[in-house]
Amino acid sequence: MERREQTGHICRWMACGIIAAIIIVGCTILIGLFEWRDRNNTEIINRELHEWRKNVHELNMHIVELSLLGETITEWDTANVRDYRALRLKANGMLDKFVCICSKEKTDSIKLLLKEKEELLLQTLDAVKKQDSILALIDNT
Repeated sequence: MERREQTGHICRWMACGIIAAIIIVGCTILIGLFEWRDRNNTEIINRELHEWRKNVHELNMHIVELSLLGETITEWDTANVRDYRALRLKANGMLDKFVCICSKEKTDSIKLLLKEKEELLLQTLDAVKKQDSILALIDNT
């Protein structure tokens, strides 16, 4: 009889140990699943941030290219004017992507500044051409 009682106690302790092991394994699996989900969310956020950084870099390069083109205004011809306008319009399109992080008013003000700059550059180009034609007339006389 005593032996049965001892065996019963051992079986209960073994059952408790097995249940504890199952609980520990289950918790480990649950923690692993939560970590996996969090890692996936972090990777998605990192991809989105990388895409934003890439877009910002590309926009910066377009604006720098616009600035560099503007510095060579005295050497422009109609192809350069078309290239400048196309680049400005491309930069405007890129600015539309940033409406979700910047207000529309800010992006619109940047677009307006770029358009005004283009108009001023074209006025400068006209003035340079007029000056060149006047100098040519003076040299001919």
